[in-house]
Amino acid sequence: IPGFVQIPFDKIGLIEGTPKWENMEIGEITPIFPKSGYENRVSSSDIYFDWLQVKYATQYQLIIAKDKEFKDIVFDQHFDHSTAVVSLEETGIKYYYKIIAKSLAKQLDYAERESEIFEFDTMTYDEANLVSKAEKSGIKAALNKLKKFVHI
Repeated sequence: IPGFVQIPFDKIGLIEGTPKWENMEIGEITPIFPKSGYENRVSSSDIYFDWLQVKYATQYQLIIAKDKEFKDIVFDQHFDHSTAVVSLEETGIKYYYKIIAKSLAKQLDYAERESEIFEFDTMTYDEANLVSKAEKSGIKAALNKLKKFVHI
């Protein structure tokens, strides 16, 4: 066919001869819940972790520890999605967590992105329930009941 140029199928999806997916840089990790920086107390049972999906990430790793240095790790698990439900045994504890997003990139610089370190405090289900009621209703009676469990 006059003017026909063969399509270079063996070159499609390549950047400088390398498959495109090997060079894709992972985006930033943004937690939705729990977040640091405000009153962040959660029930120790069924803590819902949620973060924005990260561009090019194919897997996430959630790591929770009792210390900022992550020497005392209490949870370390991989997920294929950007949510996790975790139950922790101890209440009245400050925990620290980070998320690592992983991709299929073969170049180490692009393979993983680690979040900053976030923190949260745990409380019992009853304490969390009272806090939730107090926040929703603003009733002083709920706050007075809460004072039995929490120093405010």
